[in-house]
Amino acid sequence: MTSWTVQPEPVDSPTAVAVIRTYLTDIIGRYYGRPARSDEVDQAIADDPTDDLARFFVAGGTVWCEDVSGSAWLIPKRPS
Repeated sequence: MTSWTVQPEPVDSPTAVAVIRTYLTDIIGRYYGRPARSDEVDQAIADDPTDDLARFFVAGGTVWCEDVSGSAWLIPKRPS
């Protein structure tokens, strides 16, 4: 039987940063049909930073990560 855990992680924790970079590396590689370069991942993070996430959860086992979830607070701007 596989044991799962789900835990909140600060979005800037080493675990969260590694998961986000791994995810983006996969997505960018699929898009271009080749391995993603590190600078492309850096640019994707700069273009769409994760520092606005209200919560970030990592789900997985002892030595692997199966899934992640993040949520952002969407606060409408007040009319001027």
